[in-house]
Amino acid sequence: MENNKESHVRDWKDMDYEVLMRIFMTLNMVDFVAASWVCSSWRKVCRDRVFWNRRALDLTKWSPQLTQSSPRMIRFLKYALYLSGGKIGSLIFSFRLPVRDGILINIARRSPNLRRLVLPGRHLQITEEGIIEAIQLWGGLESITLTDSDIACTFIEAIGNCCRNFFELKITCNFSLKIAQALVRHLPKLRRLSLQATRVNKDALVRAVTQLPALEDLNVSHCFIVGGNRPENIQVFSLQQVPDILAEVVRMPRLINCQVFCAKCELVMAWNMAIERWNPEEQIWREDEIPTLRI
Repeated sequence: MENNKESHVRDWKDMDYEVLMRIFMTLNMVDFVAASWVCSSWRKVCRDRVFWNRRALDLTKWSPQLTQSSPRMIRFLKYALYLSGGKIGSLIFSFRLPVRDGILINIARRSPNLRRLVLPGRHLQITEEGIIEAIQLWGGLESITLTDSDIACTFIEAIGNCCRNFFELKITCNFSLKIAQALVRHLPKLRRLSLQATRVNKDALVRAVTQLPALEDLNVSHCFIVGGNRPENIQVFSLQQVPDILAEVVRMPRLINCQVFCAKCELVMAWNMAIERWNPEEQIWREDEIPTLRI
């Protein structure tokens, strides 16, 4: 009788490979990684190329217990990248996870096929040398989202030097003339630029549109556009004035803009007109009118 019972009991490691794949496809990343610890056969399934070709490694969807502990998250991230076998194509960092040179470079070494990088938040401990070394390892990078103005130009220059297929950029920090000049100099083949819900310098906008000859899509939805370089001569422009601002542009990209002053436009203006400047980057970096830049 006991032998008969034992014959109907199946070991976890003996489950059908295709069945496991279908089950694992439904798991979030944390549960997916945990499943790989059950046994070697499950770990083999978790390393299948099929999973990693379709999946973005999105740290924003990990549990609060994990995201609130930087060392713990980094260990978890390294293991997830090990499972991917270097095949991960899209990596989305958490806004609240500070990144240092060592972390960025270590991750770059484990994800050489990365095509999209989303790096929200402020990263005071990333240096120019760290950015350059990481981007050299990400030669196939095609798209990046940046929210830190202090490192934006360094990333742009490094990408221009190393990433031949790069075509898409989302900026959610202030779009200054310095950043526009960096784009013109280092990314002349940029095809898609999103400035949604950011503070945009009028001269920077004109410079980018007139001197980026390959630009196809420009998203200025909900932007706060200003002219002048001193507090006493600041001029605010409505989004409805954008066509007039760009009237002399010979080759106009597809302009994604608000047709009316909407509730989101009003909120972005309030952020920028406040006596004490707010830092709304955490609230705006996920959203975009360009589908490929949404989170």
